[in-house]
Amino acid sequence: MKLPLLSAVFCLLAGGLVAAAAGDLVLDPKIVSDTISLSASEGGEQILSIDAGKSFAGFRYIVAGSSSGVFPGTMMDSVRVPLNYDSYSEMMLTAIDRPGYGGCRGHLDATGKAQARLSMPAGQAPSLIGTIYYHAAVLIDPKTNRVVSTTNAVEVLLLP
Repeated sequence: MKLPLLSAVFCLLAGGLVAAAAGDLVLDPKIVSDTISLSASEGGEQILSIDAGKSFAGFRYIVAGSSSGVFPGTMMDSVRVPLNYDSYSEMMLTAIDRPGYGGCRGHLDATGKAQARLSMPAGQAPSLIGTIYYHAAVLIDPKTNRVVSTTNAVEVLLLP
């Protein structure tokens, strides 16, 4: 019996093959932002939506950040994460469970999706105005505890 081409799509993942039904495969996990800027004086929230596809359902994820750009990026378990590691990256990782970082760490749902909310209080230092912050999600295989993929990076500009 001959199967339709899209009914037997396979993707290479963490050294093995994972079958995916038609319409379930997302070739490049992605992250999108609901805003491109936040106000330093008024504060605000950036909502980040992660879509990695059903083949990543149940995988762990961490949303990371950078204020120094996306190139050359940072290598993690042989995966190039499109964020330069800097003091903002360190601050995000140490504060990830604190208020203001809702959903920045967790497990992707049954459809391979998740949402994170980064909240910035009002009254930020004027010296930060004009800073671009970049965010991406790393995907971690729950069985091996290794980074196996990453999303694109999105940016948010800090305005007055």
